[in-house]
Amino acid sequence: MSKVTKCLILLTLGLLIMPACASTGRGRSTSSSSIDNSIKKETADTVKNNNNDEDTSNEIDINIDLENSTEDSTTDKKDVKRVGKVNYGFIDIPTDWVNFKDVDVTDPILQYSDTLGKSIITLNAWHDPQGDPEMHAYESWYQIDQEGAKETKGATVILDGREVYQVYGYYDEEDIMLIMWFFKTDDDYMHYIAAEAPLANIENVFSIVEETYSLEQ
Repeated sequence: MSKVTKCLILLTLGLLIMPACASTGRGRSTSSSSIDNSIKKETADTVKNNNNDEDTSNEIDINIDLENSTEDSTTDKKDVKRVGKVNYGFIDIPTDWVNFKDVDVTDPILQYSDTLGKSIITLNAWHDPQGDPEMHAYESWYQIDQEGAKETKGATVILDGREVYQVYGYYDEEDIMLIMWFFKTDDDYMHYIAAEAPLANIENVFSIVEETYSLEQ
């Protein structure tokens, strides 16, 4: 099962573990409406400011200068295809990429990968009137941190013209970088986007999302 898929399954099922219930082992996390103020404050501080730690001596650099790397990261239009679905969003992927299907997933998500199945992009959306994208981002950050991902970070970034929450971490033993984006639209749909790839290729996969993702086709 891919890192993207595992985190997505736990997220949509409400099984990501919050610190308040970590001591009880795996189980259903508290809903965002019932989390106390101290946890909410930790959520805000962690997701928005976690990437501002002073000690960066061992930090993995995935800061991608899109402005200066556009020529390298943008593929000629004839070499890409526009894929996606209404409400899930759309991206431009290389023409040799394929639909990816994780056998462990039954939810109607959209996944695309390279021919080796190593670089994967996931698009998902679900109706969630009470959901909080900031809380989902924090839950996912906590989950991958507990799984052993290195340099787990959270931030707010701009994607498709809107402010979204971004979480990422690096699984060094598997050489997999996982980057996730979360946001909510006015129609009460929660949106989840994820990019997963070996470190050597994560910049290309990251750029596909950052440069081409849109809710409009």
